[in-house]
Formats: sequence, structure tokens, C-alpha cells
Amino acid sequence: MKVLNRIEHVVEKLIMGLSGAGMAAITVIIFVQVIYRYILGHSLSWAEEISLYIEVWVVFLCSGYALGKGQHICMDLLSSHMPPMIQFIFQKIISVVCLAFALFCTRYAWIYILAERNQTMAALRLPKWIAYGAMLVGSIIMIFYCILLVLEAPAHSGSNSEIGEGDTTC
Repeated sequence: MKVLNRIEHVVEKLIMGLSGAGMAAITVIIFVQVIYRYILGHSLSWAEEISLYIEVWVVFLCSGYALGKGQHICMDLLSSHMPPMIQFIFQKIISVVCLAFALFCTRYAWIYILAERNQTMAALRLPKWIAYGAMLVGSIIMIFYCILLVLEAPAHSGSNSEIGEGDTTC
């Protein structure tokens, strides 16, 4: 488990670095586009397209991370009123279902990339599989975090071994 924790730390730093750089790049690109359009009277044909694809990458990178850290949107009205052991079991079941979904998404993303590999972006003239690769990478990150959630040991609080006491993670 220590190896997985080290890998998780590296993946987390990579995701945070890439998503932060992506958001900074979008900000700069849009700022330059505004300058070109309203001050110079010209428009950059590629600015909107590349900003969109960078945003897609940021969203897919962060979706798996959010899943693993319990920061995704969830409904916990029912589970929050269950005994801690039932909450723990319920969370493991949800983690397995999420893992199955992530595996399905990975397979679908790979098939989609293969089907669309000859398409090019309108303004950039780059292959579209670069943009569609975000689905594949995001799904793989989801698989990684789902595996971590499935393997996660119960949290112990004190001598009564209550599981998940105070845990609001979905």
C-alpha cells in the first residue's frame, strides 16, 4: 500500500500541476484573444478551439482526482444516517460500481479514439485524438482512484473501532 500511496502522491502533483498550467494557459490565450480582437482589430482563429480543448483536458484530469478525494457531487442523505460499518460497506460497493463505470469509459474512449483518429481540428489542423485522449487519460485516473478506494482500510477511532466516524466522503 505504501507504493500506491507514493504513486498517488506523484499522480496528485502531476494532476494539480497540469490542471493549474492548463487554466493559466486558457487565461493567457483568452487575454491575448481579447487584445487582438478589440485593440488590434483582428481575431486569432485558433484561440477558442485550443482553449476549449485545454479545458476538456483539465476537466477529465480533475474528475478522477475529485472522485478519489471525495470531492465529486454525491447524494449522502441515506448513507450519512447508517451505522459506520454499513457506511463503510456501502462505500466499498459504490467504489466497485465506479470502478466498473471507469473501465467501461476507458474502453469506450479507446474505441472512440480509434474511430476518430483520422479527424483533424478545424483551426489547429492537429489530430483530434489529442483532444479525445483526455477521456482516456481521465478514465484511467478514475480507475486508479477507484482501486485506491476499494483497497482503503477502515478508519479506526479509539478502542471501539468505529468505521468512518465523521467521514463525509461519498
